[in-house]
Amino acid sequence: SCLTPYSFTMKNFHRELLWPNKVPVMSSLTLPGLMRFTRSVLGRTQINLQDLLHGFQQVLENNDRALEKITDLGEKLSGSYIFDMIYLKDAYAKLAGSVKDSIKEFMVLTDSQYPIDAAFDRIHLLINRILHDDALGGGDLILANTDITWEKSREVGGKNYHLSELRNRLNLKTPDGFSITNHAFDEYIRHNGLTESLSRLQTDHSGSGAADRIREKILAGQIPEALTRSVADALERLTGGQGENVRLAMRSSAEEEDDFHSFTGQFKTVLNVPL
Repeated sequence: SCLTPYSFTMKNFHRELLWPNKVPVMSSLTLPGLMRFTRSVLGRTQINLQDLLHGFQQVLENNDRALEKITDLGEKLSGSYIFDMIYLKDAYAKLAGSVKDSIKEFMVLTDSQYPIDAAFDRIHLLINRILHDDALGGGDLILANTDITWEKSREVGGKNYHLSELRNRLNLKTPDGFSITNHAFDEYIRHNGLTESLSRLQTDHSGSGAADRIREKILAGQIPEALTRSVADALERLTGGQGENVRLAMRSSAEEEDDFHSFTGQFKTVLNVPL
């Protein structure tokens, strides 16, 4: 399949939004750098030097506030503090506010030549959905690689998302494929009446026996008819009527792979699967 899952951290969020690689801002606050930056901005807009310096100062101040909030979040996540979702929501709201204000000033400085505000809005929407536990996948049981976009990455896991990004954004040749989504798994669990058992498992500290029993029930469950039809339709579109000449590769692509909950190679890969 593909690469390691995207590691979505507040630090990555700040770096990608506030100073994206495609935006030619200064890498260091040197006088020659400031003069070059000033000339480049003044050459595109009628903004005067005083307004320019004020705007630049606002960008730096908002940047400092965002970095302070990121540092505070990092300390809380170190394991030495107790915090809850109220803290996370409040901390993110302050961080997002500082980043948004910085982007606003940056757009003025650069005469809106770099649409990073759209990238911020997209990421901001996804983070809010995560914080407020909203559905992210739109109810799709199956997603073709060509239909997997950034905001659907949590529905298909890191491997499939990155594989799709290579194709959809970079136009690189990658194998055709599709993902069975997290929503499909949730539907499978509900269809087989296992939701309550899985919820109890989170507080059951009696050992691995309970987990083994749940695993057996999951493996013995019945696939919902809607999911069966969706997989069959996806296979038909994927193979294009090639029949017996087609061999498939089946791989896991979970949300938490290569993280605290799993490790590389833990989940099964099956190659040369005939239809």
